[in-house]
Amino acid sequence: MRYLIGFYIDSAIPFARLCKSLGITTVFDGGSWKHKTEKLLKYIDIAICSDDFFPPNLSNYNEITDYILQQGVQKVVISRGSKPMIVNEGEVNLLLEVPKVNVADTMGAGDILIGAFCYFYAQSNNFLFALEKAGQVASLSCKYHGPREWNELPVSHSTASKLSFDF
Repeated sequence: MRYLIGFYIDSAIPFARLCKSLGITTVFDGGSWKHKTEKLLKYIDIAICSDDFFPPNLSNYNEITDYILQQGVQKVVISRGSKPMIVNEGEVNLLLEVPKVNVADTMGAGDILIGAFCYFYAQSNNFLFALEKAGQVASLSCKYHGPREWNELPVSHSTASKLSFDF
């Protein structure tokens, strides 16, 4: 699996094309729309986009997910902070709840969501399982200040049981 982001799009496009030709799953981090994103999407398998990802001339979630799927992407997720994630696997459309927490800081939560998704998906090859677990990890991170404070804390038995990593 390879994770791609649109900041270095001129490098990402040929790399994604190579991954696609080799059968390597590609995961796209769609934080916001960038110039040439449409060229990259042709080689993406899974797109995890933020609430700020708007292709030109599109204004609602249905249009956005339809557009991304039309580019050849197989699975689309739109994360929306504390609101349920919009999940689209072609014919399967659903809302995936994220755990409710007392939020101290959301900095880095989207990056944590995608990183955790890649970890769990690589371990399980189960899209919805990986997404659910990633939502749990990202929500947990929001309980603490900054993107790393939560990672420095000792893991209690109760926290670990909530994030059971059994595959």
